[in-house]
Amino acid sequence: MKVETLHINLPFAIEKPKWLEFGFMLKFAMCLLAVSIVFLLGFYVFQIGDLLGKSYTIRNQEISIYAGMTNRSEIGSINSLDELEQKVSMLNFVSAGNIRYIPINKNQLVTNIK
Repeated sequence: MKVETLHINLPFAIEKPKWLEFGFMLKFAMCLLAVSIVFLLGFYVFQIGDLLGKSYTIRNQEISIYAGMTNRSEIGSINSLDELEQKVSMLNFVSAGNIRYIPINKNQLVTNIK
């Protein structure tokens, strides 16, 4: 019994793709890890800078509030109306010009009835 086999020579070789090799995958994973670390470090630095900026803003606001409170305490220690007028003029208050009141009927007024 003679068995004839069919043998075909292909013009190309079937090989494992380059990206499936272990060495290439290891290099790809290391590069991905390095890029992730650099990104996270940059994000961390950005967040710390933002946090420091906000803390300085809060500190400046607290300083300005404290300065405003000391100005108010100085007004409480004034003995004459002339001194009070000078202090108020330094605070840059604007006087009320024309004041008009809205008439309200007793039917429209909200009251607390028990």
